[in-house]
Amino acid sequence: MKTTLKCERSIVAAGIVCLGLVAGCPLPPPPPPPVDLCAGVDCDEGFACDASTGTCVASQSDGFESANAVRGGALYDKWWVVSGVDAPTEDHPFWATQDTNTRTGADTWRCKECHGWDYKGVDGAYSSGSHRSGIAGIFGTTLSAQEAFDLIKTDHAYGEAGLSDDDIWDLAKFVLEGQIDTDAILDGAAFNGSANAGQPLFDSSCAACHGADGLLPPPGAPADFVDFPGLIADENPWEFQHKVRFGQPDTAMPAQFDILSTGQVADLGSYVQTLPTSAVPEGFSNASASRGGALYDQFWAVAGLDAPADDHPLWASRPDMESNTRIGADTWRCKECHGWDYKGVDGAYSSGSHRSGIAGIFGTTLSAQEAFDLIDSDHAYGGTGLSDDDIWDLAKFVLEGQIDTDTIIDAGGAFTGEASAGQTLYDDGIGTNTACAVCHGGDGLSIPPGADPDHDEWVGKLANENPWEFQHKVRFGQPGSSMPSSVAGGGTTQDVADLSTFAQTLPEAP
Repeated sequence: MKTTLKCERSIVAAGIVCLGLVAGCPLPPPPPPPVDLCAGVDCDEGFACDASTGTCVASQSDGFESANAVRGGALYDKWWVVSGVDAPTEDHPFWATQDTNTRTGADTWRCKECHGWDYKGVDGAYSSGSHRSGIAGIFGTTLSAQEAFDLIKTDHAYGEAGLSDDDIWDLAKFVLEGQIDTDAILDGAAFNGSANAGQPLFDSSCAACHGADGLLPPPGAPADFVDFPGLIADENPWEFQHKVRFGQPDTAMPAQFDILSTGQVADLGSYVQTLPTSAVPEGFSNASASRGGALYDQFWAVAGLDAPADDHPLWASRPDMESNTRIGADTWRCKECHGWDYKGVDGAYSSGSHRSGIAGIFGTTLSAQEAFDLIDSDHAYGGTGLSDDDIWDLAKFVLEGQIDTDTIIDAGGAFTGEASAGQTLYDDGIGTNTACAVCHGGDGLSIPPGADPDHDEWVGKLANENPWEFQHKVRFGQPGSSMPSSVAGGGTTQDVADLSTFAQTLPEAP
């Protein structure tokens, strides 16, 4: 009897496995050969055939791989300067989709104007303020290199604006590989690095052009240059980090992208934020804080002017209109608003007949020029006849002449110095100044030269009734009199505390 083998998926019979290899088992058909869509497609230089479509596209290997992220970062800042083309004159075509940022023309084409120096657009530093456009950022994008190229060139119209394909690849390289998360190096607006570690970086990489204090205008800068490193780092740390990493377009400032680590950028930024933000004007350098302190008291007596007859223009807008009812020249005395302790409504003038509700000047962060302009124009002292030199003296006092009176006067109004040391200063004089006793007497009850016959501002009385005024008079003198300034005579704050402590032991009346 003849036996027939039947083909199964897997049959084991007499040690033989039948897997379609035995005669009579059918084999599956072979797969069709792949279709080569690029067969016969000849692409120009810089382009390659896309195997999925059979069309020529810009070659990523030739474009993106050879692109320069550092140059792309500079293009992100101001591309027409970097690429050497004319700046656009019309608004970017997307600009009409927003109405909060009022810039026009070339500024609207700067990548940073939409996406910010932190690359986060409306979700970053440009979430508010004059640069807000409401446009999203680019940080964390998941675009491919080709998608980034196409978006920049076509969708965002930079190809039509004059950028070459190489420029656009550089921009794409920056977008995909050049950004950092600025939150990693900034806590709010403060760099979170080490200023000590940042100083040698500044000295070796920046000081040659910017100066040791950051106030040297760099080569090629205009005469009115004010964008000092300290100012940019303080006011716009996101811009600062970008300029450090990618340089300043159209200048010799080198990019540190391949030199400094992200942590070193934070260190450098931390140090630069300690540098001055503006150059000191010559008028301020030559000014006298001691004379400014006297002007603060009664400027017309110091400057030789007529006392103002009308109220200060800001007097009518003082927050407390009821407590302080003074008029005329008194309303122009700086001390009438800001106090003898310089703290205004937060100090000794927080109550009483001198209360105006106006803030103090202690701890101001104004620059020298800002202080000058505020005094001259905003506070209208330029219109009273004060000269620029007078106003610079006032500015010098405001920025360098004040002390924290809480360090020498306790909460009860008592000076905190040593009375015994103060008696020596009272009898012998502070620094180069004439001794107090010469004009006021050993007990403080002599009428000083030139004073009114009915004088009753005895040393002991003033020191006890108004210690804040007393310290100011000791430090800056009495306007219109021969009383010297201890500041001008070389006295220290401790000298003032000691002398004043002794003065509070003197009789308050004859």
